[in-house]
Amino acid sequence: MIPSDSLQDRLNTIGEFLGEINNLVVDIIDLFNNHPILGDSTKKMWISDAEEFLYYLETAWKNLHFTINEEEIYSVKESRDLLLTARSRLAQVTSELESFNNQITRELIQSIRGKFDKCYQLIISELDVISPELQLMDFIPEIIKESKNHYKLPCSVCGEIAITFEVGKGLFDTKNSIIYSGITHSSQLKTEHSNELFSLLEEADLSKLHSFIKEHHSPEGLDAYCPECDKVYCWVHYNAYEVFDEGFYDCTYAICPQGHKRMIDD
Repeated sequence: MIPSDSLQDRLNTIGEFLGEINNLVVDIIDLFNNHPILGDSTKKMWISDAEEFLYYLETAWKNLHFTINEEEIYSVKESRDLLLTARSRLAQVTSELESFNNQITRELIQSIRGKFDKCYQLIISELDVISPELQLMDFIPEIIKESKNHYKLPCSVCGEIAITFEVGKGLFDTKNSIIYSGITHSSQLKTEHSNELFSLLEEADLSKLHSFIKEHHSPEGLDAYCPECDKVYCWVHYNAYEVFDEGFYDCTYAICPQGHKRMIDD
């Protein structure tokens, strides 16, 4: 399929932004390489972060381009995940640049953030057009019961599974535990609380479930849950974003569609 002129223009615009971002990444890598104080191991790590950011962004773009031209078909979710990973890597890279605290790095940060945001939105817009799989569902249950030991919490906007609770064994475990998988992490809960947990899941009371997780597992509670909305959101619809400090992960914040902001992982 040959893209229409308007579509081709949009694809060309994305390509132009990618070219500009590529040039900025080259500048960032040069800055890291030539910095007189950074140790070799730090240089290598920070350069790798910058290269990975560009790789994930370019791969998302290539997937979109190939899918539109029907050369290869990639899932929209795969492309979205690549974009989200690119955004995370960029946050990591800009936190590294911020440690230099000078005008050159401040200008680099402002420029690459601005161009990435525009490129990100353009790619997302094209993915929305070609994506039947992300159409909103008419009815989305708060909790889906797969079995007595397996529950899923879907995003209240799109229906994508955001949280799961399931009895099972971890990779190196010999005994069963309750495996919690959210939008920021996966972890294990003690089975001694299983009766209370599964009772709350059966009740489908998200607020009580959130309080239970805060008390027995994580101070942030259910990472995909907005207490003020009393709703669960996937990573995309919770507008989650990671915060880094000189390249090291610090925490994750999220802003729900209603504008409620909170830390969901620390």
